[in-house]
Amino acid sequence: MQRDAIGSRNINSSTFGDNIRILQGDLNIRGLTINSAALTRTDYVGHYSHSSLQPVKTYVQRATLWKKIRHQLLEASNEDGGSSRKTRKTVVVWGLGGAGKTQLVLSYLHQHRNEYTASFWIEAGRKESVERDFLHIYQLLFDLKPSLGEKTVKIEDAVVAVKNWFHGRTGRWLLVFDGADTIDDEKDESFVDLNNLMPSSPSVHIIVTTRSRIAKDLTPLNLEVAEMEPPEASELFYKSSKVKDHSTQVEEEVKSIVYELGHLALAITLAGTYVQNTPRLPLDLTQYLPEYRQRRCELLGQRPHPLVHQYGESVLTTWETSFRAVARQSSGASRFLTLLSFLSFDDIYLDLFDPRVTKGAVRPSDSQELGVTLQQLISPGTELNFYTIENYFRVLQSFSLVQWKEDQCSYSIHKLVHAWAYARLSAEEQHNFGLGALRVLAHASVSCRDSPKEKLRLVPHLMMDFDAISSSKGGSLPKRVTMLSLLAEIGDFLMRIGRWKEAWMIRSFLFKEAREVQGEDHPGTISAMRNLAVTLTDLGKFGEALVMLNEVLERRERILGEEMGQGHEDTLKTTHDIAITLNRIGSYVEAERMHRQTLEGRKLVLGDCHPDTLASKAYLAGNLASQGRLEDAEELVIQALEPMKKTLGPEHPQTLMAIGTLASVRAQQGKLRESEEMTMQVLEPMKRTLGPEHPQTLMAIGNLVFVCGQQGRWKESEEMTMQALEPMKKTLGPEHPQTLMAIGSLALVRGQQGKLRESEELLLEALEPMKRTLGPEHPQTLITIGSLAWTRGQQGKLRESEELLLEALEPMKRTLGPDHPQTLMAIGSLVFVRGQQGRWKESEQLVVQSVEEMKETLGPEHSTTLKLMGLLAWIYLRQGRLKGFLKLSSLVLGLQLKQTLRRLFWSSV
Repeated sequence: MQRDAIGSRNINSSTFGDNIRILQGDLNIRGLTINSAALTRTDYVGHYSHSSLQPVKTYVQRATLWKKIRHQLLEASNEDGGSSRKTRKTVVVWGLGGAGKTQLVLSYLHQHRNEYTASFWIEAGRKESVERDFLHIYQLLFDLKPSLGEKTVKIEDAVVAVKNWFHGRTGRWLLVFDGADTIDDEKDESFVDLNNLMPSSPSVHIIVTTRSRIAKDLTPLNLEVAEMEPPEASELFYKSSKVKDHSTQVEEEVKSIVYELGHLALAITLAGTYVQNTPRLPLDLTQYLPEYRQRRCELLGQRPHPLVHQYGESVLTTWETSFRAVARQSSGASRFLTLLSFLSFDDIYLDLFDPRVTKGAVRPSDSQELGVTLQQLISPGTELNFYTIENYFRVLQSFSLVQWKEDQCSYSIHKLVHAWAYARLSAEEQHNFGLGALRVLAHASVSCRDSPKEKLRLVPHLMMDFDAISSSKGGSLPKRVTMLSLLAEIGDFLMRIGRWKEAWMIRSFLFKEAREVQGEDHPGTISAMRNLAVTLTDLGKFGEALVMLNEVLERRERILGEEMGQGHEDTLKTTHDIAITLNRIGSYVEAERMHRQTLEGRKLVLGDCHPDTLASKAYLAGNLASQGRLEDAEELVIQALEPMKKTLGPEHPQTLMAIGTLASVRAQQGKLRESEEMTMQVLEPMKRTLGPEHPQTLMAIGNLVFVCGQQGRWKESEEMTMQALEPMKKTLGPEHPQTLMAIGSLALVRGQQGKLRESEELLLEALEPMKRTLGPEHPQTLITIGSLAWTRGQQGKLRESEELLLEALEPMKRTLGPDHPQTLMAIGSLVFVRGQQGRWKESEQLVVQSVEEMKETLGPEHSTTLKLMGLLAWIYLRQGRLKGFLKLSSLVLGLQLKQTLRRLFWSSV
């Protein structure tokens, strides 16, 4: 005979016992002797339950759910033209243990019991309780009174009698099978064959509560009971804890508690009861969560009082029961659940576990190694493949220990189940499974698709496993060495995708572990130190990074020998890193020296067209642009760009960065249309390959903001800056230099639109963190001070504006140089402010002094000298000194013409 999904079978092969005693009367029906009065009886009216049918006093109505039950049982038949009235109506209420299924159905029964002629509550968690309840129902329906000396009746005969009793009866009847969790494994001693127990009469409504997801295949009418809605969860906690304080502060703490408990009904009830029974906690509810995190298993393991809660199991025992059932059905599935506790509890997708289903390139040996590693952990002695893992999910899902999320095509685990599955392990098991999960994730990071979205999808899993590994103790030396290698791969992956904060966490731990496992001067330890320093640079922690990089350089030169070390590839990487960090600090001259040293070394060791050599050229070009030497920068980056396109490809991140550098140079040269075209050329591939929120993409948007602003397209600039700012705050942090620069850009844009008050507020918001993180004399800090001065000047706050400009000017001359465009802008702003106050003589003296300095340092025909001379001519004009204006203007125009002719001549030669 074909067996259906839940294993129904013929009554004659029932596993129910046959030694139940019950009163028998004097009439035989199908071999069962019963009271003859029962045949002529019209109906039984009443309600049966072995225990109370009242919901607990602390129950919170989940109206949406019990209304769904009502709709499926009472109203669905009206929507199909009445065809379903001819068949039995069954609703399966399924979900995780402790989610509140039983209380929900009790609430439904309490609301609607008067609509039923009678209701019968059958405790279906154990075969013995089912037998007991059916025999009691049999007694009630056939009006039998127990007496001594009666014959023994088989339970299957009583079941047939109860089921047949409903045929032809008028009225509406409700049967509830509560806790029918073991319905799909006939070998289990608690197995209950539901199909064999349910009457088929259309006058009967049946509700089944179960942890088994498979039970929902019994009927198209089913309902999942999952997490409570946040307001419902908070209300339940208040009721259970009897906390009277509803102040905003306490309500926020209650929200935090129920969120930590995953909005799981039983966990919230037990937490509230614990608070109620611990007098210190209602007075200061903030003590609960720290205590819970420290004693999680102990608190979740507390059993509810059966007289109060009508439920005998703790949160943990409900899951242990399910876990044992899983292990009986598939030991591999139970171990797989353990592995899942090292991943994030949300968005667990199949591609994590089998490289064959991904589109990335994975060596055959990698796939084999992954399989062996998982096999050792999960299914030793059994073949492990993609389909086996899929089946593990199926088994776990059948017990509601994992849930399938249709919208994201992945599985999830309730956060408390996730925490329990981890906490139940020994220290050795935690280390072994953590390392196994790390190997899975390292392979996934190599083989995942090129899509930035797919790469970012890995991050929560990586960090969850890292959190477990970093807090676990022990592990043999070989395992710790393997862990270091895998963490290094994952750190590199996080850096590539722009998740620098997460990379810093991993690389900090990696450096500490490497020192302990390998020693201070081991090459792996030095590499870990260098990688951590690079991450610190990207995070804007330049001082820490520079100290570490100098130490790395000293160690490498000492170990390799100073002469050999200076030309070693690893040493050149370090000098390159130091140059980048110095540039970010604003030490442009020193950074240039290090960049040139690295470039010459790489040319010698690697060759002119090696990607690292080309990268050095591009970074040196960026350094020269920062110094205002735009023509030199343009020439150098163009030298690097074509070979980069050939060797790395036109959309390689390094190539895109070089194009971005050239676009920035062109913007500063005033070639705005060219710059915009190049930036757009960079931006789309960056969004596609790196993602729209990658720091490099956000930097490219910043360059486009500058270009649009320079063209007077302030509204566009504002929209783009706002688009970039929130991702920067989220990814890099609110005080990262790049975030602060974006705030400064937004301030400038708003100031140009006349929103001077908003502009000033934004500049003040950025300035203090800049002084703190970059230093008071960092170029970006000084530029921001200059912008604030301009904003206040535009508002007529001339004295404040002048003070700020004087604060910034001398440091600008020292750090940027007297001929830097930003220094010249500050001088121009100071001239304007003093002029607005009628102090043209002071302005004249300032510019005359600057002109003399430029003639001495740069020469009388340098473009910077000529710009200042032009500014001096304008001052003469404002003072009405026309003769001086005409003389100086003619001199400037003549020198500029001379320069133009000279350039034309040399270009023709």
